[in-house]
Amino acid sequence: MTGEQVRLSLCRLSRKRAQHILPAFHTEHPLPHGCSYRLARLQELDILLSLASESFPTDLPTRRGLRHFLTRAHALIFLLISPDQDPIGYLHLEGNTRTKSVYVNTFTLRPGWRGKKLGHSFYTLSEYIAEDAGFWTLRMHISDTARNNLHLAHKNGYEEIWFGAYLEDGSNSYLLRKTLTHRPDKNA
Repeated sequence: MTGEQVRLSLCRLSRKRAQHILPAFHTEHPLPHGCSYRLARLQELDILLSLASESFPTDLPTRRGLRHFLTRAHALIFLLISPDQDPIGYLHLEGNTRTKSVYVNTFTLRPGWRGKKLGHSFYTLSEYIAEDAGFWTLRMHISDTARNNLHLAHKNGYEEIWFGAYLEDGSNSYLLRKTLTHRPDKNA
C-alpha cells in the first residue's frame, strides 16, 4: 500500500473502531453528571426520533434516513446516556473520505439536560473520533436562531465560512468549520 492509500484507508468512520475507543474517550474526557456515550443501535430508531422532535421544530430526520445512517459504514450515531441509563441526547457524524472531513449532522440534548455543561462533550467527542480516524476537518450547520450553539461552536474553535438559507424550511444557518491540529503535511 502506498502512503496515500494508507491515509485514505484511515479516513473512515468505523463502528468497530468507535466502540473500541469510547472507553479511552471517557477516561480522558469524563462527562459531567456521570453521563456517558455509546453507539446507537437500529432498534433505537424511535428513541432517536423522539430526541430530535424535542429539539427541532422543523428539519427533522426521518425513520428511513436514520435507519440508513445507522447501517452505513461512513456514519456514526452516539447516544448520550444519563446515569440512570436514559437516553438524553445524540450525536450524528458522517465521514467524507474525498474531502477528509467529518460532517456533524446533528447533536441534540433533552431540554431538561441543557445548561449542565454537556454540550461541550459533543464537540470533544466529534474531534476525538475524527482525529482517531485520520480526518482533517470538521464541518457543521447551525441555525441562525440557535445562538447558544453558535457561541459554543466558536468557543470550541469553529469558524464561520458561509451563511444562508440551508434548512428544509428555508431558514438560515451558518456553515462552520474547524481544522484539526493533527493534519499531516501535504508532502508527507
